[in-house]
Amino acid sequence: MDNRKETQSSMTWSSSTSAPPPQQGPADILELFDQNVVAKILRTAIKGLEDGNNPPTAYPEYVPQTGPERGRYHLREASFWTCGFFPGSIYALVERLTLYPGSISISLPGRHSLAATASSEGSRSNGPSDAPGATTAGAVCPNGINASDSRSHDGPRNANLQALLSQLSSLGECWTLPLYESASRTDTHDMGFMIQPSLRRRWELFNHAPSLSAVITAAQSLYSRYDPRVGAIRSWDVLMQDGVRIDDMEEDFLVIVDSMCNLDLLFYAAAYLGDDRPGSAGGNAADGPELREAAVRHAKVVKYTLLREEKRPSSSPSSASSAPSASSATVPGSTPFYSSAHVANFHPPTASLKSLRTAQGYSPASTWARGQAWGILGFSQTYAWTKDPEFLDAAAGMAEYFIHRLESAPSSVDVERVVAPASASASASASAAAAAQTQAPPRKRPSGGEAKEAAGKAEAARKCGRLVPLWDFDAPLTFTSPPSSSSSSSAPSSPLRDCSAGVIAANGMLVLSSALSGLGRHSHAARYLDYALRIVEDTIAFSLAEEKAVLKSGGGGAGEDGFGVVDANEGSTFEAILKNATANHNAKDYKRYWDHGLVYADYYLIEFGNRLLKMGLA
Repeated sequence: MDNRKETQSSMTWSSSTSAPPPQQGPADILELFDQNVVAKILRTAIKGLEDGNNPPTAYPEYVPQTGPERGRYHLREASFWTCGFFPGSIYALVERLTLYPGSISISLPGRHSLAATASSEGSRSNGPSDAPGATTAGAVCPNGINASDSRSHDGPRNANLQALLSQLSSLGECWTLPLYESASRTDTHDMGFMIQPSLRRRWELFNHAPSLSAVITAAQSLYSRYDPRVGAIRSWDVLMQDGVRIDDMEEDFLVIVDSMCNLDLLFYAAAYLGDDRPGSAGGNAADGPELREAAVRHAKVVKYTLLREEKRPSSSPSSASSAPSASSATVPGSTPFYSSAHVANFHPPTASLKSLRTAQGYSPASTWARGQAWGILGFSQTYAWTKDPEFLDAAAGMAEYFIHRLESAPSSVDVERVVAPASASASASASAAAAAQTQAPPRKRPSGGEAKEAAGKAEAARKCGRLVPLWDFDAPLTFTSPPSSSSSSSAPSSPLRDCSAGVIAANGMLVLSSALSGLGRHSHAARYLDYALRIVEDTIAFSLAEEKAVLKSGGGGAGEDGFGVVDANEGSTFEAILKNATANHNAKDYKRYWDHGLVYADYYLIEFGNRLLKMGLA
């Protein structure tokens, strides 16, 4: 995650810079700002604290589409690497409502005024109540409602938004409580995923000093896994699968491509520390330059070990594809073409590479879609911090390969579905000023009449799904049928996807687009921005759960001034925002689960909306 202000990228959706989207358009992207997104996060935040899980010892991970638990979040132990994404989703919405209050409209029938119940933090001061997890309106987070992260606002403000912001902030505090202790863990490399999504935002939004301290501590914990002999950070201590056991800490050193996204934590902490060392971290604490050097060296090891330079195809897409290809004139001619392996195992004493493997992909030689996506985002963020063209090269090369594999996927990925129209009241998906930077015509946003016409057409079946990646780009196709209880059960079976890979890659392409725009490479910036938007549009068309949720007055432990959540269609519940994610489909793994909702798919979908807002494109 990178919350620094991004350079506004130029934007064009014209056919001169990339292929037109497969039968969707601006209406789909508006779902990013629909009330459904807030309602689903709020419902899980309230419900998840029930049944003795307050403070949390288990966190939302995935939502199955079949079986007795269909539609309900499966909670995972707080030590698991995904624990930071749900609190991150809460704070991403807090960020959105705080910085961009016009991005969502909260208006409920019969609710004319709603006074904020929160105490003020308008002074952004840190007093005794700023200790990690401390509350001011109930010391034990009764139903998750307290108020120490709320702000007062001078002048009029939508009272519904203020109350919702207060409620989300309070719930966020409860869900982040165990993360402060987790920041000291040295047995995992996933500190960026676990700590940054929520605590970095809590620091930046509310000047909450203990949250910054936890971020710095987490960076030091991650640095403790750095081995200068290998020039990398140990990702895993153990890899165990059927027939595989790698657990010798002296002879083995595992590095995974996912690790690129945890480097942002080191760069962020390094920027705050400068030449200082945090006294709270003990005698082995690193200063800023040491954290930065470890991150840079690790990124180089990943690039030269896990990235595979491929031969660029002479034409794209393949004859099997029904999607038009991007104009070759817009493809950066000098950009390499990188696929990726998932896992490298080194011999620490000699720094020699022992083997390349996969843990969650199909095979060591295949390209696991989410691993490729982690690389796009991680290398784009690393370039943003370092301005080293080597990392820009890696990010663009991985993005080009990702795009090629989407375009050249077999025709069976194209599925006809009935897609409900998005709300016409959502915010705009583009700015004309951005398009002007490229001197190219912007993709036209429909007028009122055109929007109604488009909405009517949206009720008809249309093709979508091409830009929702297969779970592994090289795996034999595995077909899944819609659950019998789904309203889309009449739809044909479809190859197994991983929508989380798509939205992660789309976030990376936004960062990459901003970087290229800052270099004056506007046509290339527009290419990646366009693809990011197209991927998310297609993901919404294909994977957005049709079981939506809406806010209602009262409930959630906040009394009359709080919000509750109900199903948009009574009895039709799916707690995640997106479907069609695949956590792990590796045949040798001991825990395989696929085609479900997934907490980090939802997190990166919300993050994508926030990035668009920061770039002035929504």
